[in-house]
Amino acid sequence: MGVVECENTIKLDPEHCMAHFKLAEHYGKVLDKERAIGYCREFIGCAGEQHPSEVEFCKETVRTLEVQ
Repeated sequence: MGVVECENTIKLDPEHCMAHFKLAEHYGKVLDKERAIGYCREFIGCAGEQHPSEVEFCKETVRTLEVQ
């Protein structure tokens, strides 16, 4: 799923957790710190106990980017 697809998916279904995760990954790679943190937080909030490895990835991303 590309960036535009993920953004459109979230507009239609804000609870689509993996779209938040994909955007967090993307913005982390392109060094858009604020968006990466925001989408990670959204993902963590919506994922609950689902997707534990992705939740841990986002938690680590947030910790790392907040320090920078």
